[in-house]
Amino acid sequence: MAKQKKLNIDVLCPSKGRFSKVMTKRLFPNLKLIVRHDEVDQYKEANPDVEVIGTPASVKSLVATRQWMLEKFGTQFMVDDDIVSFKRMYAEPSEPASIDDPELVMQIVEMNAWMAQAIGAKMWGYQSWQNPTEYVSQKPFRFTTFLNNSYMGFLDGHDLAYRTDMEEAEDYYISCLNVFKNRYMFVDRRFTFSTKDNFLSDGGCNDVRTTDVMMKNTLILRRTFGEVVTTKKATNTKKHVHKGERSISFPF
Repeated sequence: MAKQKKLNIDVLCPSKGRFSKVMTKRLFPNLKLIVRHDEVDQYKEANPDVEVIGTPASVKSLVATRQWMLEKFGTQFMVDDDIVSFKRMYAEPSEPASIDDPELVMQIVEMNAWMAQAIGAKMWGYQSWQNPTEYVSQKPFRFTTFLNNSYMGFLDGHDLAYRTDMEEAEDYYISCLNVFKNRYMFVDRRFTFSTKDNFLSDGGCNDVRTTDVMMKNTLILRRTFGEVVTTKKATNTKKHVHKGERSISFPF
């Protein structure tokens, strides 16, 4: 059997205003921090153990930063700067769920990238789980769903681009666009990442994520992709929903 060519995956972490609060490097010590051009020195001083890359001055927003990353790097795995854990969803109550070994975390990410490539997908990633009981062991993988920007990967040749006039919800947009263009992605539901204080922490896109902005972007998504986009409703596992939040559900 021919030896498989190694996948070169850049782990990219866009960050703004959190130079002393980058949590993700504990799990990904090989990550590249992608920061504003005027914050490079602060990030380098606070994070001497990782590579810091500044965006051009013309790149103003987080969404524009993500688009710049898509254009500049090939196969890449995007992670947010506030990831606190990586977990096995299939762990028994008596077993440890968290995976704390960075080498093992990267091996799983690389394995999933290979699996995505093997089936011809152009995106791969992990779902956000609020509760372990949501995981169904008979359905360990999905091929059409929402992928969170906090932990999603792109393989070379994806032919995707963000809509840079959206202040947030860009992950909903690119998930829908990928299904429209490439038909499917690869999602390993056996694992998930957890982030800290979504909607609450300083920096990132929380300074632009308002109810009005969220409602505007939900309407943009609805007009662009139709009935697969709906407004989110409370569930038993997520009782508090912000006005303007949305869900996507694909018919295949």
